[in-house]
Amino acid sequence: MGTWLREYQEDATKVRRVLVLGADGHFREMASVRTADAVIAHVHAGDWLFDGTNLKRHYTEVDGKRPARPLIPFATFEVRFDGPGEFIGIDNVHRREVRYRRVMDGTLP
Repeated sequence: MGTWLREYQEDATKVRRVLVLGADGHFREMASVRTADAVIAHVHAGDWLFDGTNLKRHYTEVDGKRPARPLIPFATFEVRFDGPGEFIGIDNVHRREVRYRRVMDGTLP
């Protein structure tokens, strides 16, 4: 549970994602995508579950709307804790690792 930040850069695009995992099993994910020309904001929400190995998210809202096909509204990461304030999520489908660190509640992207 808690608030987690993921920051990364792909070419000239900078991305900040804030993932809030609530004790009630709901999550909210906010993102800020900065390009040379614009700043784009995204807000997603849904349900989450940690089974002891995997962090599973089911998206019920994507930018305020219910997901439509062919969008797959699920994300699953195998989780490895590197310390008390960070974890690495391993996306075995897309073959990538993502790093989140704990931040204060109320942190914005």
